[in-house]
Amino acid sequence: MLYKINMYRLRENRDMSVTTFISLVGTTLYEHRFGPFFVSPIVVGLENGVPHLCTYDSIGCQTDTEDFAVGGTAGLNFFALCESYYHKDITDTELGDILGNTIVSGVDRDIMSGWGIMTYVLTSDKLEIKQLKSKLL
Repeated sequence: MLYKINMYRLRENRDMSVTTFISLVGTTLYEHRFGPFFVSPIVVGLENGVPHLCTYDSIGCQTDTEDFAVGGTAGLNFFALCESYYHKDITDTELGDILGNTIVSGVDRDIMSGWGIMTYVLTSDKLEIKQLKSKLL
């Protein structure tokens, strides 16, 4: 992926925009559709003050969202919880609490996930990182 980003920078003589990077991730996953990467990437970017959220399946099918994005084996559990908790104008403290509750509740319902939880809340002036307890080995 870094090779493709550097080649774009050399060819276009500028950095890649968020929307172009979103397309690059999707096409890279699709190139490996017969031997896919078993990942569920989420791309988050800010371009001209407009946030972009995009999730993918393992072969590059894109889903653009405006409010929140979920992924992984517990993605369906996360999606239902996010829909119930989400509302406009959430404060950063409230977002951190909602994020923690959503992840802990979602992974408790999925045996394949939750072997470590880290939450990151990025604001204009700070980055708040929390490590949450989850399933034990």
